[in-house]
Amino acid sequence: PAANRKQLKASEKKLLKQHQRAWLGDLAMFLIDAKGPQLSYYRDCTYHHTFARGFLDSLTIGALLPDFSRVLKQPQHARLLRRLVIHGLPRGWDFEDDEAYAEGTWEGDSVPGIVELAGTKFTNLRHFELSGGDSSLSAQGIENLIKNMPNLEVLHLEAHDVATGQLFRTKLPKLRSLTIDHMWDYPLELLAKNKSLTNLESIAFWPHAIDPGEEAAYISFEGFKAMCRSKNLPKLRYLKLMCADIGNEG
Repeated sequence: PAANRKQLKASEKKLLKQHQRAWLGDLAMFLIDAKGPQLSYYRDCTYHHTFARGFLDSLTIGALLPDFSRVLKQPQHARLLRRLVIHGLPRGWDFEDDEAYAEGTWEGDSVPGIVELAGTKFTNLRHFELSGGDSSLSAQGIENLIKNMPNLEVLHLEAHDVATGQLFRTKLPKLRSLTIDHMWDYPLELLAKNKSLTNLESIAFWPHAIDPGEEAAYISFEGFKAMCRSKNLPKLRYLKLMCADIGNEG
């Protein structure tokens, strides 16, 4: 009833006011104060978070930058997180102002915070999404992060430079939905051989546009055939393959 909802909302607001700074620890300067060593370098970076049972439950990040990642990787923040959504790089970001860029540990339009998150155990994560919007986002190294998400159910990547060969070999026994857009390499033969994907229900791939000089699409008929004949995808019921060389034979 409306009266009960109003009372619960008021109680929630009171609890958050009293305790969320303590619950968040070092993350509070980003999620509450919107301050940090790098926040003066860019604009339009937003954070949204929710709690469940007193623990950080979901995070939506306008831009994953190194100083935020160094705090997020701490076990008290990462261990019970269930949903993590990252929206690319911020507009107005100055690469020269970042220490990791100066040291050569990342380059171009890559997401610098991915390097900092290496080795982080997101053992409770169920939903992971990385999307660059209208930018050509590079997610180099993201496959090494995903292998530490054993309970992942939804994986959505819109980025370049993902090592799809390695990703398609990763053990993700609870994965239900897989979306990968903007890539050049879709080795569906490897996906078909992955015996851990028995719960996968949805696959959606939209490759990068064919580059000048290329003669074939990035999703091949042979890969499609291997996936169709695979015995490792018994629950698959939704399939979207764009810009593919499947044709009438397929």
